Amino acid sequence: MNRSDLPEALIDKLEDFEQQYGQTRGKLALAMDLMVDAEVSAGQLRVYCRSGLDARKAHPDLESLQLSIAAVRMLIKDAFRAKEDAQ
Repeated sequence: MNRSDLPEALIDKLEDFEQQYGQTRGKLALAMDLMVDAEVSAGQLRVYCRSGLDARKAHPDLESLQLSIAAVRMLIKDAFRAKEDAQ
């Protein structure tokens, strides 16, 4: 990934995280930050997008999305901690 592929605001965030944590862990920290933002957005959609079969339940696609986001967050956390333990 080239930095030039990122929006300017993310380049600034990435530089901040890399300054704090180093190059690899900084990228992981930015990825975690973006995943949290995605999780919040999916949670907001869950409130408004209901299943056609049962209005009390979120749309099945959103449930699947939230499970995937949670799994990715755990993987990023594990990678961040593994990098920390290796030092």
